[in-house]
Amino acid sequence: MPTPESVVEIKERGYTVLEGALDADTLARFRAELQPFLDEGPFGRNDFEGHRSKRVYAMLAKTPTVTALVEHPDVLAIVDEFLMPNYLLTSCLAIDLHPGETRQSFHFDGRATGISSRVICALNSPFYNWSVSGCAPVCHPCGCRYGCLLH
Repeated sequence: MPTPESVVEIKERGYTVLEGALDADTLARFRAELQPFLDEGPFGRNDFEGHRSKRVYAMLAKTPTVTALVEHPDVLAIVDEFLMPNYLLTSCLAIDLHPGETRQSFHFDGRATGISSRVICALNSPFYNWSVSGCAPVCHPCGCRYGCLLH
């Protein structure tokens, strides 16, 4: 989907989907780089992280192929539209939800960390088939319209 339409979708309903943004080979490389961290990593340390979730932090250092997503021209154009110049990527992580994980209450990630932030940009990428585990992030349509993102 061209970026102008994506920006309009975000402003109107709070999210957009960039179908086919990464080719199959790039996705396969990313999965291969990420999988050992998911296999060997521990489950969450508390209820917020999820006792039945695994998290891989600092993915730019651990999975070089993730840069294809972070630096994707459409992603950068969308982020450029919503954030002030010289923005900083402060968190690049993967969350692997396992069956039996408890549901988190709806929240803004910046509030969960206690860090004051004007805008939170989240990028959810379905690299795996969530229907297998029955666990997936929930997108709240219109819950994060542009006006609501500024807090």
